[in-house]
Amino acid sequence: MLDPIVDLAPGAEENDLATSFADVLRHNLRMNAHAASGLRPPAAAARAQKSFRAMRATVHFVAVDTTQAVTMRFDHGRVTIHEGSIGIPAITFCGDREAVLGLTSVPLSPLLALPIPARPRDWAALRALYKQLAEKRLTIYGFFSHARLTTRVIRILSSR
Repeated sequence: MLDPIVDLAPGAEENDLATSFADVLRHNLRMNAHAASGLRPPAAAARAQKSFRAMRATVHFVAVDTTQAVTMRFDHGRVTIHEGSIGIPAITFCGDREAVLGLTSVPLSPLLALPIPARPRDWAALRALYKQLAEKRLTIYGFFSHARLTTRVIRILSSR
């Protein structure tokens, strides 16, 4: 099995949103890669690795308060993070920086890949996500046509 590759495109090193996402992805995928050694439940790690290897799409993240945009191009076990808008995205996450980075704390159920909380802190994270969606502080364009891709992106971004 090949190790996941997380690359920053030239020019993306200056974008702190891009570097934040790169750090989160490297941490989550490295943590998932070491799950076989007993550091994390193997089933959760296998699902995250499988989701990462299955994705071939362009995903766009826009932080409207800081006017930063990041494009992630997934290609079966490799992701390249670009600054700005590159290509035509399948889904776009648009909101303030805090809401966009808040996707890293969304808990997903291991069986259904739905946000079903098991602990009180999970309830708080879900409540915050739903509140941001309801108040239009976070918008997910393309969710209904690419729901599986949206779930996979949240799964690999989430550290829970």
